[in-house]
Amino acid sequence: MLEYFLSIFRAPLRPGQKLRCYFMLLSWLKAPTDRSTSHFKQMVKDVLIAADQVLYNLQVANSPTTDLLQQARRSERKL
Repeated sequence: MLEYFLSIFRAPLRPGQKLRCYFMLLSWLKAPTDRSTSHFKQMVKDVLIAADQVLYNLQVANSPTTDLLQQARRSERKL
């Protein structure tokens, strides 16, 4: 969402045009999607899902079973 705002900010538009773009973006964020939720709520859900996936991947990477698998692969390579 920040990138949407920054895109408007960086665009070569007059101040009045930028203001209209910001109002359009805000109305788009509040508008319902096909799931009867706002675009903003859907974007928040997407961020939460992405954060959950990142945290899961970090957990898996630091788990002891991953270390055992890596040790087994190293020993296979030595053979």
